[in-house]
Amino acid sequence: MDIRSTFRKLRKPSGRRRSHVFAEWFDWCKGCLNVKESVAAPLVRKAAKQAMFIGKAPFFVLDSRTDKMNRSPLFLHPTRVIMKKTDGKPEKSDIFAPRSHRKGDRNMTLKEAMLVRHCVREYLDKPIPEDVVNTLRQAVDECNRQSELHIQLVTDEPRAFDGFMAHYGKFSGVSNYIALIGKKSPGLSERCGYYGEKLVLLAQTLGLNSCWVGLTYSRIQGAYTVDKGEKLVLVIAVGYGKTQGLPRKTKTVGQVSAAEGEAADWFVKGVDAALNAPTALNQQKFFFIQRGDTVEAKAGTGFFTKVDLGIAKYHFELGAGKENFRWI
Repeated sequence: MDIRSTFRKLRKPSGRRRSHVFAEWFDWCKGCLNVKESVAAPLVRKAAKQAMFIGKAPFFVLDSRTDKMNRSPLFLHPTRVIMKKTDGKPEKSDIFAPRSHRKGDRNMTLKEAMLVRHCVREYLDKPIPEDVVNTLRQAVDECNRQSELHIQLVTDEPRAFDGFMAHYGKFSGVSNYIALIGKKSPGLSERCGYYGEKLVLLAQTLGLNSCWVGLTYSRIQGAYTVDKGEKLVLVIAVGYGKTQGLPRKTKTVGQVSAAEGEAADWFVKGVDAALNAPTALNQQKFFFIQRGDTVEAKAGTGFFTKVDLGIAKYHFELGAGKENFRWI
């Protein structure tokens, strides 16, 4: 069946036809992405069935957990694709640009790392090269200068993930991790989340995998230093994973955000980027509110939600662009 005739049968909830939108979408998939028609047709047919608008922002959302989109030759977000309609033609959001990646691609941007990075719990018995370790240590030092935290990179230390709790958490082969430490203060957890995620995404661009760990590890005396008045908040396992991890379920933009008036384009991009952020137990208990050119971010209640807020805020900045707004 011709894909356009399929689209003609589809209607908006209001009853208005939207076949022209998906016909253009189909052309966009074939033309801009150079995708074969045999691939684009089922891809867009599924998109047409599941497309919807997020508030007043002209974005279409497609859930690829049902359409197997992650098996296509396109480089797409593992759980959803967002396309923006500009002048009647769908245009892919810049943070979801097609790209082929190699492990350890030093040219991978942080935005791209944000899309491909997943939690990995099983690691290979493979040491991290000295140049990569040095790059991470330099980044740790810079994060500490900016945040006044006491983050430390621990290498070749397998004991923290060799106990009952680590096995309960299904960890194996972990011998490198980042200890997130800082002076006890009300904002400590959020800062650890924000700067820890900076290191996580950097590690991804260096070809490493990672996993945030809140409870299922052992505290090893002498592996790192916790000074008087400081607290070890949590650690991040890093190394070469046996796999690249799996995508997880996610909430929608509308479930975690609101805007006073029409949501700005940069705001929707920022919230969607935040939905890529890892959270404890996949809770995603954060909420963003746009008021003009300001954004308020709130944490819900639950385990490590303040850490999660820091992670989500860093993702939001990557997606929205720090130049477009200010936090309140």
